[in-house]
Amino acid sequence: MEGIPFKEGLFTWPLAPGEQAFLLGNKCKSCGKIYFPKAALCPECLKENELEELKLGPRGKLYTYTIVRVPSPGFKAPYAFGYVDLPEGVRVCSQISAAEPLEGNLQLGMDMELFIGQVRQDVNQPIIGYLFRPVK
Repeated sequence: MEGIPFKEGLFTWPLAPGEQAFLLGNKCKSCGKIYFPKAALCPECLKENELEELKLGPRGKLYTYTIVRVPSPGFKAPYAFGYVDLPEGVRVCSQISAAEPLEGNLQLGMDMELFIGQVRQDVNQPIIGYLFRPVK
């Protein structure tokens, strides 16, 4: 996939067609709390050097969303933006990709899956990030 990631270290890049991408979080070895994005120290127990990298599950449930009709520069409206609850107990903020029209194709609690794609267009190249879409 051509483009640059909007931030390094948030996700794995699928290297082959059909390969699954994963969000990269971390888990505290002391208290078990899981974070996305990664935390430098555990906000729960305030311990450093206890966080280990963790691949988060690629599926979750749509917690809530909104339709953005007046976009920021580089984004094409309308698009959906929302929160997805992952099985690890992490709530992820993300752009949501759905069939047009957006209204009626998204339902709270529906199953969502992670994919890597273009989130916006920079002057010369696409900006790549993680998105969620309804499970087919």
